Amino acid sequence: MTYAGFDRWLLPDPEYVLPDDGMRQFLDCDLWVVMSDCMAAPLLPIRPYILLVQGYPQRYLPQASVATEYHFMRAARSAERVLVTTSFTEGDALQYGGIAPDKVARVPMLVPRFETDPALRPSRQRPYFIWPTNATPYMNHVNSFKALRIYWEEIGGNLDCHVTGAGTGGLLGDELPFLKLLGSSAGGIRALRARIRLKGELSDAMYMRELSEARFLWHPTQIDNCSFSVVDAAHQRIPALSSDYPAMHEIDDQFGLSLAWSPIDDPRRMASALKRMEDNVEERRSLLPSREDLEKHSIGAFAGQYWSVVRECL
Repeated sequence: MTYAGFDRWLLPDPEYVLPDDGMRQFLDCDLWVVMSDCMAAPLLPIRPYILLVQGYPQRYLPQASVATEYHFMRAARSAERVLVTTSFTEGDALQYGGIAPDKVARVPMLVPRFETDPALRPSRQRPYFIWPTNATPYMNHVNSFKALRIYWEEIGGNLDCHVTGAGTGGLLGDELPFLKLLGSSAGGIRALRARIRLKGELSDAMYMRELSEARFLWHPTQIDNCSFSVVDAAHQRIPALSSDYPAMHEIDDQFGLSLAWSPIDDPRRMASALKRMEDNVEERRSLLPSREDLEKHSIGAFAGQYWSVVRECL
């Protein structure tokens, strides 16, 4: 820092992170745009930076790490601008993150579009719905697995469940409690375990094939900045059932997805919502927006709004 001309800078933290491109550590850039606030230590303050904040789920999770939360907030407060894509996250950034209002800029959601490879043959699997998730705590796994048991055992659910996402291959391992939620006996657990296919983290092409053959998409997450998986589903003409929380209503409004809704914390009502989705999937499909309507929300359509924020910081 002294050699870089910051000779009066004090060292308030024991360690920092610095981007490394193998050449000049991006010091030939005038501004850094960092696509996440999830940094293990503060960013070394030798260039101004813009931070994209996807949300503050730790605000709603009692088990969240205080140390991690501290680093995330410090990174946002030190940024030139903080980009958010929902009013829900904007409110959290201001009220919970303590970020100055003139630093927070709300920009449209950007959703890349992935096409199904026509060369892939149909998998001819038993009818199923798809549950994209990951291993983080706010994915609401306990209530979701309880709901699956009720859906199959008590109300006659007919569809299998395919689970995809980072860290999901081991969700039903012995070291986690979720397997025991499927039954009270070994035989009962085996019977319901056979209805669940843990696909793990898939390539884009394989995920889109799984999605395109599903009857519907299930998004039972507890809280986040919204999930773009429901937009991917709409591109494939697949309806979606989502947990009812503010950020998902924002994505539903922006893209006109006509999402079906389910409670977050009531497994019995979650199971009933799954059964209604199974029984009314074609009706839900008819409510989806057209491809032309979805194309109006392309990345190119909103690039200018992002550039106007970035330009102010140069």
